[in-house]
Amino acid sequence: MGTFALVLGLLGALSAVMGILTTIEVFPPLHPAFTWELLFSIAAILLLGSIASKGSGGGYD
Repeated sequence: MGTFALVLGLLGALSAVMGILTTIEVFPPLHPAFTWELLFSIAAILLLGSIASKGSGGGYD
């Protein structure tokens, strides 16, 4: 599950960076629906998912 957590964390970080770049208007949004609020929401969900999947342990007793 560590690899899955890593992938979720990287996607969350990339989404946060895209949100920041959209906020400071480095480039326009790719689609009108992709506002900085949506990108930060997606980043938060992905980063929380990363924490949850890393903390699950994944072992059987």
